[in-house]
Amino acid sequence: MKRAYIYWDHIEQDGKIINFPAEPEKLAEIFMKIENGMLGEFCEGCEIEFRQRDSNDLLRQALISLGYRKIKGFDKTEEFLISLTKSMENYKRILNQYRMLLLDIFESLDPTGKYKKGEEKFIKEFISDEENKSEIINTLKKEYEDLKGIENTIEKSVKSIMERYAPNLSFVAGPILGAELISLTGGLHSLSMMPSSRIQIMGAGKSYYISKKSGRLGPKHGIIFRHPFVHGSKNRGRNARWLANKIAIASRIDFYRKEIDENFINEVKEKMKKLE
Repeated sequence: MKRAYIYWDHIEQDGKIINFPAEPEKLAEIFMKIENGMLGEFCEGCEIEFRQRDSNDLLRQALISLGYRKIKGFDKTEEFLISLTKSMENYKRILNQYRMLLLDIFESLDPTGKYKKGEEKFIKEFISDEENKSEIINTLKKEYEDLKGIENTIEKSVKSIMERYAPNLSFVAGPILGAELISLTGGLHSLSMMPSSRIQIMGAGKSYYISKKSGRLGPKHGIIFRHPFVHGSKNRGRNARWLANKIAIASRIDFYRKEIDENFINEVKEKMKKLE
C-alpha cells in the first residue's frame, strides 16, 4: 500500500511532492476534497497520514474560506425558525407591556370602562374609536397596531415553516408550541434525543428546582401546559405525560424520516378523543 503524507501546502508520496496552489480559494477547495476522501487526483489507493507544519497567513485565509463554504452548505431552516420563535416571544413580551401602558392611559380617560367591558374589549374599543383625535393617543394606538401586525406576521411565518419542517410535531403540539420546544432545546435533533419525562416538565424552571430543594412533589408540566389538551383537561398530569410521549415520538419521526406519518397522526387523533 502506498503511503502519502498530507501537509497543508502539499502532498508528499514516495519522494514525490505535489504542491497545492498558493491561493486561499483553491486551497480551500482541495481541503474539502481531502476531507470528503476525494483523493483520486492526488494519490489513488493511498494510505493517508496527516502531518502538521507551521501555519501562516495563507493557511488562515484558506481555512476561513473553507468555513464559509461549509456554512453555505448548511440547511439554515432550523436556525431561521429558532430566530423567528425568539423574536415572536420578545414581541409578545413587548406587546404585553405596551398593552398595560395603554390600559393605564385609557383607564385614566374612562375609569369604569375596564370593569364594565373587560380588559380586552375595553382596549379594542378604545383603539378602534375614531372620535379620539388626541395626537399622543393616536400615536400610541398606531404603534400598538404596528407591533401587533409584526407579531402576527412572524407567527404566520413560524406556523408555515413548522408545517413543512416538522409536520408531525406541528400536528401533535401545535406549530407555535412545537417551535418553542425546538427553540428551548436548541434544535430538532436535541428534542428528538430527549426522554418524554424531560419534555413534560421543560419550561417549568423554578418550580422544578424548588420541588427538588424542598422535597415536595415536582411539577406535572412545563410549557406543554399551554396545549389545550393539557390546560383544558381535568386530568392534567395524565394528559401531560401522554402528550410529552407523543411529542418525543413526533420529533424523532420528523428528524429521521422528514415526512408526515399518517398512521401516527391518526393514532394521535383517536387517542385524544378518548382521553378528553
